[in-house]
Amino acid sequence: YHEHDDPEQIRLEAERDKSVLNGRDTETINSTDATQEVKEHIVNLEPNEMHQEESELNAIRLMWIKRWKWFVRFKISFRLKRLIQFWKHQRKRFQSLRYCFLQQNLNASHR
Repeated sequence: YHEHDDPEQIRLEAERDKSVLNGRDTETINSTDATQEVKEHIVNLEPNEMHQEESELNAIRLMWIKRWKWFVRFKISFRLKRLIQFWKHQRKRFQSLRYCFLQQNLNASHR
């Protein structure tokens, strides 16, 4: 519900919807009926009721944002762990390879 959606305007739109309904298929009729119902609901809401609905929506929104933040944080930490594991593994491989290389060199120099 925004400031520029004044009840009179919405009522006019609802009337227009009613007039447009003639000669339409039932699906469109149902959908326009639904929009009209929603508009009427908005018009009939008391200000404090509206505020309550808004705050409920806001709470839901915040909840989802919080969930998303946790999820992203988890994903990032998980990826970091995986990366660290990978690099540790690579380092071990590299060190063992270097060890083999040095051993070969030593053997070659001893011959």
